[in-house]
Amino acid sequence: VAASALWSPDSKRIVCAYQSNNMPVGTYIMDIDGSNKRKLIYDVTYFYRDGYHTIYLISHSGVDSVFFSNLDGTQNEFVVNLYDFVSTHTGGVRVYDFDPDNNELLLSFDDPSTALPNIIAKYNITQRRLDTIAVSDSGSKYYRPKFSNDFKKIAVIEVQFGNVGGDSLTTYKISLFEGGIKSTLLEFKEPGAFLDFNPFSFSHDDKYFAFTKNVLIPGYYVSWNSYLYVIKLDTKQVTYIDRGITPIWNPMVPH
Repeated sequence: VAASALWSPDSKRIVCAYQSNNMPVGTYIMDIDGSNKRKLIYDVTYFYRDGYHTIYLISHSGVDSVFFSNLDGTQNEFVVNLYDFVSTHTGGVRVYDFDPDNNELLLSFDDPSTALPNIIAKYNITQRRLDTIAVSDSGSKYYRPKFSNDFKKIAVIEVQFGNVGGDSLTTYKISLFEGGIKSTLLEFKEPGAFLDFNPFSFSHDDKYFAFTKNVLIPGYYVSWNSYLYVIKLDTKQVTYIDRGITPIWNPMVPH
């Protein structure tokens, strides 16, 4: 089965990673009609603008190592081992997005020994510089940081855990960071409802944002319904779309 797919920047090719019995069997690139299919020697994570050079990751124990390569496999360079930035050596650090214009990785740091707080940061590959964007407050945590398509904004899922200050309900937010300023795009606190941690995303014109809310179904085992919504960023108007999960904007349509 095709376990994941990644579009090239010009939307003319697609990279698919295949699995068999939950084990990886290879990554292939092909035209969008399935022709010109060939196997790659690594799993593409992010494309540069030229659609030829790529970033790929090798993960171990919650930490990503970063490599630079190209689609022909004629160029392959080690970039950085992010373990070097985990001071306690008990935590993890993951790459969640990549800005090819500024050559920056978007990172989330975590320390499972304390769980809270955690850090969102950017690592500039060219300058080899790590810049902190935000540190979560006591009792809260950031998840899944994501660049807007113009790379001027960063969206994160923010969870304020229950039983903080006497409130037993957990608060879920979609928070935006722009120019060092944090704002709240969405906030809710409902019994049995939570934000989905699957990837959520800006529309290609950065005018809308899609997310999924899960609502638990009472019963003897854990299950839930998933509801897809879209937020208009300039007015923060929320529109319900349909039941679904993991929203993906059509790369062929400039929303």
